[in-house]
Amino acid sequence: MKYLTVTLLFIITITTVKSQEYNKITLENIFIENKFKQQKPYRIKSMNDGEHYTILDKYSHIISYKYSTGELTDTIFSADKVNINIAGSISDYEINNTDTRLLLVTSKQRIFRSSFYAEYYIYDLSDKSIQTLCREDRQELASFSPDGNKVAWVRNNNLYYKDLVNGKTFQLTHDGEKNRIINGKPDWVYEEEFVFTRGYEWAPDGQKIAWYRFDESQVKQFNLIKYNSVYPQVYSYKYPKAGEDNAKVSINVYDINSGMSKVMDIGADSDQYIPRIRWTNDPDKLCMIRLNRLQNIMKIFLADANTGNAEIIYIESNKLFLSEPCFKNITFLDANKGFIIMSEKDGFRHFYLYDIKGNFINHITNGNYDIDEFLGIDSGKGLLYYTSSEISPLQRHVYSVELNGKNRNQLTEKPGTNKAAFSKGFKYFINHHSSAGSPYYITVHNSAGKLLGVVEDNEILKDRIRSYGFVNKEFIKIPVSDDLELNAYLIKPADFDQAKQYPLLIYIYGGPDSQLVKDKWESKLPWLQMLVQKGYIIACIDNRGTGARGEQFRKCIYMQLGILETKDLIKSAEYLADLPYIDESRIGIYGGSYGGYLALMCLTRGAHVFSTGIAVSPVTDWRFYDNIYTERYMRRPRDNKKGYRESSVFYNVHKLKGELLLIHGTYDDNVHFQNSAELIKKLIKNNIQFETQLYPDKDHYNMDDDNAYYFYKRITEFIIRKL
Repeated sequence: MKYLTVTLLFIITITTVKSQEYNKITLENIFIENKFKQQKPYRIKSMNDGEHYTILDKYSHIISYKYSTGELTDTIFSADKVNINIAGSISDYEINNTDTRLLLVTSKQRIFRSSFYAEYYIYDLSDKSIQTLCREDRQELASFSPDGNKVAWVRNNNLYYKDLVNGKTFQLTHDGEKNRIINGKPDWVYEEEFVFTRGYEWAPDGQKIAWYRFDESQVKQFNLIKYNSVYPQVYSYKYPKAGEDNAKVSINVYDINSGMSKVMDIGADSDQYIPRIRWTNDPDKLCMIRLNRLQNIMKIFLADANTGNAEIIYIESNKLFLSEPCFKNITFLDANKGFIIMSEKDGFRHFYLYDIKGNFINHITNGNYDIDEFLGIDSGKGLLYYTSSEISPLQRHVYSVELNGKNRNQLTEKPGTNKAAFSKGFKYFINHHSSAGSPYYITVHNSAGKLLGVVEDNEILKDRIRSYGFVNKEFIKIPVSDDLELNAYLIKPADFDQAKQYPLLIYIYGGPDSQLVKDKWESKLPWLQMLVQKGYIIACIDNRGTGARGEQFRKCIYMQLGILETKDLIKSAEYLADLPYIDESRIGIYGGSYGGYLALMCLTRGAHVFSTGIAVSPVTDWRFYDNIYTERYMRRPRDNKKGYRESSVFYNVHKLKGELLLIHGTYDDNVHFQNSAELIKKLIKNNIQFETQLYPDKDHYNMDDDNAYYFYKRITEFIIRKL
C-alpha cells in the first residue's frame, strides 16, 4: 500500500507538470480543423406523444428516442429508403400533430437573416410513401395544419395550401408581386426587427388561416450589387430607413369551408406596426398586437374572424419605448380563461395574468430581476415555465411557477446558462447548459428538474481545452461613476505576471438589450484564448443599454444611441489602463455590427485611450439604418436632430488618431456597405490613414461562413502588428 501511494503521488505530480506544457492554439486548430467545435444533436424535436424526441442525424435520418430512458426506439425516416431522389440533404423537418406525417425541408437557399427558399417533401409514416409538396420552385414557410391533413406555404409572395387527403392545391391570394405586394410572410424590416418569418397562422381547428398582407409600393428601394458575372447583378428590395415610409399592413382571414376571406379591423391609422398575430384557443377569435410608429403604445385587439370586427382588450404605454419581448409574448389560456403578457411596467420584465376582457388578475412573477424567455404553459397543472436572471444577470436558470404566482421552483442547478425545450405535454425537458469555461452539457430531465440522462457531455472537447491551456474568465465589476458599475470579464495569460505590462484588447457588442458578459460558453472563445496565449489580455464589457439589469439600465440610451455606451467604454478603458499590469499605450477595441459602431465611436471620442480599433460591418450614421430599430430608440430624424447628429460616427471623425481596420461585406442587406463607404470618404477628406478589408458578395451574417480562417487571420495579423 505504501508503494502504491508513492506511485500515485508521483503520477499526479507528473500530470500536474505536464498540464503546464500546453499545446499552442492556432488559427488552423480553430477554423480549419474545428478542434474546438461543440458537439450537439441537430434539430431536436418533441414528438406529439410527449414520450419521445427526435434528432436529425447526418442530414438524412430522423431517429426517435425515449425521454425517460434515452433508448433509441426507431429510425422514423431514412433518405436512402424512399423511392424518389430527394433534392439535397435534409436541413429541417416538422412532425404533424398526430405523429403520422413528416414535412421535410431540403435545398435551402437563404434570402435574408432567417428566411429561405426550399423544396419540401411530405412523408407518410404509416405507409412510408413520399410526395413533393409543390413541383414549382422557390417555396417558403411550409407548415402543417393542426389536424395534420393540410400544408400551407408561400410562393412568389402568394399563399397556398394543399389538402393531403384529396391531393388538391388551393391558391388563397393572387396579387403577390415582388417589391409591391407580399402575402403570408413579412417584409425585410419586419423579419429583421420583429423577428419572425412566417406571416400566416393556422386556426386551432385548421379551418381558417390568418395572414399578413404587406403593400410596400411606397417604400423606397435599395440596390445591392453582386459581382458574379461580366455585368454584375443588381438586387433591388424595399428597405425603409429612419424617418421613411413603411409598408401598409393588413391582417386577413381565409375560411377554408366557405373559400371566403375577411380583412380584420386594426384601426384607421396605417402608420403603425402589427408585430404579432395569435389565435386564441377559440378558432373564431384572432388576437392582433398593434404598436404605434414610435413603439411606445401597445394595443391588443381581439377580432371576430368571421366578421373582422375587433375590440381592444389591453393597452400599455411607456414614456420611452416598449421592449421587443413585451410585444412578442402573449399566451392565451385554455377555454378563454385569460391571457398572459410580459411587461416592464414595474421596472423589470415579468409575467402578468389578465382575464379575457383585459382585467388584471395577478402578477405571476415579480422582483428585481428580468425574465429571459417564456418556455410554455402546462395547462393541466396550471404551471408556467420560463428562464430568468433571478440569481445573477450573468446566469440563466429554468423555473416553474403557478399562474397565481405561488410555488416558484428552480429546476436547474448547475451555475451558468441553461436553455430548456419542453416535451409536448410538459412531462420532460431537454436542457442545454454551458458556462464560461465549459461547452454544452445536454441533459434530459422530468418536469420537476430531476436528471434522467445525458444526451451530450462534450467530454472530448473539455479534455482538449484543458490540454490547450484555456484559462478561466475572471468576472469583475468596473466602476464608471459613484453609483454605477458595469459587468465585465478579463482573460489573462496562464503565466500572468502582475509585474509585467500587457496590451489590452476590449471585445464588445453593446447593442440595446444584448449581453456578452455571461457565464456561458461562446463561439469566439477559442480565438480569444489564442490571443491570450500570444500575450494579450482580453476584456469584455456590458455597457449601459445592455440586458438583464432592469428597464432603467436598458433604456437610459433613449434618444442618444451610442453616447452613454461610448462614455462607459472609455471610462472602463481608463479604469483598466490604471491597473499596473496594463500597458496604457496599447489598448485596442474590436466589435462587429453594433460593436463595430461602438468601436468607431470609441476611436473618435476616446482617441486619448484607444490606440487601435477593428470595426466589422458598422453602422456609421443612424439615418442609414432601418426605421423600426432606429426609431424605437431614437425616434425619427425630424424629431431628434441633435441626437442623430451627435450619435453619428461622422460627428467626431476628425478626432480619430489610432490605427483602424474597417471590414465590410459589399452585399450587406442589413447594415449597408453605404455606411463604410461614407466613412471612407470622411476619413480621406480628413487625411486619416486606415486599413480596410472588403468581402465582395458577402452579407451581414456570412463573411466568415466559408472563409473564417481568412477572416480571423486578417484580424489577428492586424492586432499583432498594431497592438
